[in-house]
Amino acid sequence: DPTQDDVYVFISNLYKELFELFPSDMVHLGGDEVPLDCWKKDPSIQEWMTKHNIPGEVELFELFEQKLLKIIAGKKAIVWQEVYDLGINISKDTIVDAWKDWGDDNTLFNATKAGYQVIVSSCLYLDHLSENWQTYYKCDPRALLNGTKAQEALILGGHASMWGEHVDAS
Repeated sequence: DPTQDDVYVFISNLYKELFELFPSDMVHLGGDEVPLDCWKKDPSIQEWMTKHNIPGEVELFELFEQKLLKIIAGKKAIVWQEVYDLGINISKDTIVDAWKDWGDDNTLFNATKAGYQVIVSSCLYLDHLSENWQTYYKCDPRALLNGTKAQEALILGGHASMWGEHVDAS
């Protein structure tokens, strides 16, 4: 519930501990597949939004993301592409993680045209069990972009993801 201050206290404490354990300059904040409709069904959230002049769930999500970015100040933030695609206000030094395009470079093109750095995971999902290892070595994140050389330079590379719900014994 992004309207509760305790949520941010918890998140601050969690990130503080994570930063002590994993002293990276970067942190992935997530932001994918957030079911914004659930906030429409919660009367206390709707009341809070009205009281604070938050017109919709995307704006509430933006408020949440802005608070996350303040919590991790000093680290380079990475967000899933939904944060960018929803038009949420993020600083230009935020890295956009493109996972949904699968051959359609809309987010890659638009984010790099807007000056954001991008990492690509769309062609590197290791839980696609029908693929063989050669498929992943053929993935060139920059080759997925149909843009300028300047845009191409903003693609940092890729990262592999594997989600447990799609993994079998093989």
